[in-house]
Amino acid sequence: MRLTLFRFATPFLLSVIFLGLTLRALFRSREISIQVLLFTSLPSTTAIPEFLGLTQMGAAPPDVREEWLVPWALCGVSFALAWAAGWWEGRQPEALLAR
Repeated sequence: MRLTLFRFATPFLLSVIFLGLTLRALFRSREISIQVLLFTSLPSTTAIPEFLGLTQMGAAPPDVREEWLVPWALCGVSFALAWAAGWWEGRQPEALLAR
């Protein structure tokens, strides 16, 4: 059961990390980006149905396959945005020195 939960938690954790990296590049202060991250609940909203199915309803992993693919898609989008934000930040050295 622990391995199954770990397998299903991986895309959720990765998408939160990549979303945080994306938001870091968009705001000047860390405090504002954290506040925005608190109100951006998209990764947790997509992960809730699969965790409820696995832990409370006794569903097998094949039963929540569709719910498992949504966080992976969100992880891919968040990764692309984090990469683009890092690339954009790297192109502007003056902006990095001003922070």
